[in-house]
Amino acid sequence: MLSMTKLDKGFPSAIITSQFKNFMENYQFYLQQKYQEPHSLREWLLIFPEAEEYLKNRIIELKIKRDNIQERIINILNNPKSTWLDKMGCKVFFGEDFDAFNKEINNIEWAFVKESKGAITQEMIMRARDYPITAILGIMDDKHNVKCPFHSDNTPSMNVKKNYYFCHACGERGSVIDLVMKLKGLSFIEAVKMLQ
Repeated sequence: MLSMTKLDKGFPSAIITSQFKNFMENYQFYLQQKYQEPHSLREWLLIFPEAEEYLKNRIIELKIKRDNIQERIINILNNPKSTWLDKMGCKVFFGEDFDAFNKEINNIEWAFVKESKGAITQEMIMRARDYPITAILGIMDDKHNVKCPFHSDNTPSMNVKKNYYFCHACGERGSVIDLVMKLKGLSFIEAVKMLQ
């Protein structure tokens, strides 16, 4: 239950809690705008520590919904009277919801994981993926083919587009993280840390 005690600035805590609840009810919008927002869910928890209880309840709610969908999927798939169309419809209609619930559950649970020393976070991985591949390859833009650094190349055969690369000659391909891992001989974690 919400208490009506006054906070330092004279606002009833019920108002602040309801405002935060409204923010969290728009959580789907946050997920859609995740990479455009300046804060991760973990950072929002630091800003609004009172959200912890709400998020824990949200996880329970999502797991119940996910388990109900899973039970329905299993019942349809295991029913000997189900037709091929029933099974495909089940995967199409219920599978997307099941995946969406799992994704949101994992995202919320990740926010509660404490960072360990030397570990990388999802935010660090996203920053590494956004690091311009053109800076690694020493080119001005990604509008032209470049010489592949993985084999002796007389003519430019590596295509660079949208922060990914593909060599038409040797078949090497990947993201900026893959490129750093292969060029520098680093592990995934080391490459992500280098691209910060």
